[in-house]
Amino acid sequence: MYAISVDTPNQSKQFFVQMHGVTFPILSDSDPRGETIDKYKVFDNINKIAKPSTFVVDRDGIIRWHDVGDHIGDRAFSADILPVLEDLNQPPNTPPVISGTIPDQRVDADGSLVLDLSVYASDEQDDLSALQWEVAPSENAVFTAEINRHQLTIQPLPGVYGSARIRLRLIDSAGETDSQSLLVRVIPAPNTQIEFTLTVREGLSMFHLPLRVNSVNGVPRTILRISELYDALGGSANVHWLITSSAPTPDAPNEFDPFFGGAIDSIIEAETGIIAALRKEVPLNLVGYLLDGPLRLNAGWNIVGIPHYDSGIHSLSNLAWKNEIQNNATQIAVYDYDNDEFKTSPPNRIFPGYAADHAVNMGQAVMIFMENGATIEFD
Repeated sequence: MYAISVDTPNQSKQFFVQMHGVTFPILSDSDPRGETIDKYKVFDNINKIAKPSTFVVDRDGIIRWHDVGDHIGDRAFSADILPVLEDLNQPPNTPPVISGTIPDQRVDADGSLVLDLSVYASDEQDDLSALQWEVAPSENAVFTAEINRHQLTIQPLPGVYGSARIRLRLIDSAGETDSQSLLVRVIPAPNTQIEFTLTVREGLSMFHLPLRVNSVNGVPRTILRISELYDALGGSANVHWLITSSAPTPDAPNEFDPFFGGAIDSIIEAETGIIAALRKEVPLNLVGYLLDGPLRLNAGWNIVGIPHYDSGIHSLSNLAWKNEIQNNATQIAVYDYDNDEFKTSPPNRIFPGYAADHAVNMGQAVMIFMENGATIEFD
């Protein structure tokens, strides 16, 4: 704190220090030019002296508050000055922090989800009651997302399945923010039958049955075994062969298992992928319950589908960068229908959006060569 007077230093010392006990420094602007008075624009043209003025200047030299009186007794009150000083002494505001990673969420289509976000909110200055959440606007045709204080409510839209990503923002009392995205998957309820059209192409194709089928093309029918799929695709009149990968014993290397019809048969598991050779294309309108379970991989080549509805594996890159794949797989292959060939790449060469990456849609299968067996669990 400083005072500036037009008196000389000796006059200031005698009047302010000795007579009134002032302990803060008294600076002198006794030069006839009155440079300080001029710079602060407080010169009283009538009395030819500085007006009684108070300025609060921060550490950066910025005037944060000031009061200029009209006459010698018109001075600022301490009640006006102290709150300004208290504000300047407050530590600078730091943004709020979303602590940790808010996990991706799954919700049944016939239910709803309420997520407590308070466990992820923190701020050095504000307590929880002063922090607010909001959902950033987004194009989302799968569910609605609303926030009440620290509770996020996800409500699936009727008859819609799929996933959408939303961005959550945490806001403190000063308007500072932190944000994080959240993926929400809406899946059919466990006892809900869904309809899916699978088109098995002419020539070579690689596909996966994502349902425990109980109706085919509007007719009650199960496809639980390779022989039943063989018949649904037209039997010997249309099917050259169907190939799956299987191991003769648990933990043994996989072998390709061709089916030409006949007595040798195998069960279609949740992760079973199939390579087919057909004389003509066959569309299958399937109704059934979703197959569920982990993706079990053996040593050698695996022909597999992704068993979960909207598991988050929408491209080869999503699959390739799973730890279980990076640590064990040497090649991943998909069938390129445009060029009528299999395309293979090492998992560590498959990056999102690059040439080696391909979409993996529901009903599509991939091939993975594993050095060792592994199991991938999906959320």
